[in-house]
Amino acid sequence: MDTTRGDVTRLLAQVAHGDLAAEARLVRLVYDELRSVARNKLRHVSTAGTLTPTVLVHEAYVRVFRTNGNPLRNRRHLFFAFAQAMWRIVVEHQRRKHVDRRDAGPDDLACCVLLLKEDVLDLDEALVGFRRSHPREYEILLLRKMLGFSIAHTAELLETSPATIKRGWAFAKAELSRRLSTGAAT
Repeated sequence: MDTTRGDVTRLLAQVAHGDLAAEARLVRLVYDELRSVARNKLRHVSTAGTLTPTVLVHEAYVRVFRTNGNPLRNRRHLFFAFAQAMWRIVVEHQRRKHVDRRDAGPDDLACCVLLLKEDVLDLDEALVGFRRSHPREYEILLLRKMLGFSIAHTAELLETSPATIKRGWAFAKAELSRRLSTGAAT
């Protein structure tokens, strides 16, 4: 990743004080990376061309900077907020599509978070319960699969060891897989 922790944190502090120029610099600093992440993730989701990487990043930007209300504290918080916003947008898009086509039967959608194909709505239900019961592993899951971060990058962002991330990642995949296979949302 090209963005340094200090640059992002410094710009976020300026943004929190209403500095619009700092917000513009921050967006330029992370935009290409976020757009690349969005492009890779949307490749796995049936959007029928209505949700593009650019639209996804821009919608996430609006949610993160215009409707969040809570100032972002650091680089970790920024990327986590974008990952959550992007996931919510994909889920809402699929939910609208599902309602519009409910007579056509359920869609078999490729999921952004798992390597296996799952229905995004079922996955979202499982994630809600997983987030409540395992918040740290949820962060790992979101950063690894939604943003595509490596073990090392995730460890750096969460300020922990790669071994801790590997254990959390293995647990998150197994637990979420279990929840999806048994239909257990909590």
